[in-house]
Amino acid sequence: MPAPPGKPRGRPLRRPRPRHGLRHSVRALRHRDFALFRVAALVTDSGSWFQNLAAPYVLHESTGSAA
Repeated sequence: MPAPPGKPRGRPLRRPRPRHGLRHSVRALRHRDFALFRVAALVTDSGSWFQNLAAPYVLHESTGSAA
């Protein structure tokens, strides 16, 4: 007997298990190129943060003006 229209035949499809957690999130760092990219991004972001922190401080110290 044929299946009614709109109903799948055979076994129902199994849903993939959700992948989350620390082990899954750092798995990409096993690839050398991606790890180098992430380290370079960390260095760049740290330098930008330091520059945004230090420039106003040095300017304030040299001029004495908060404006």
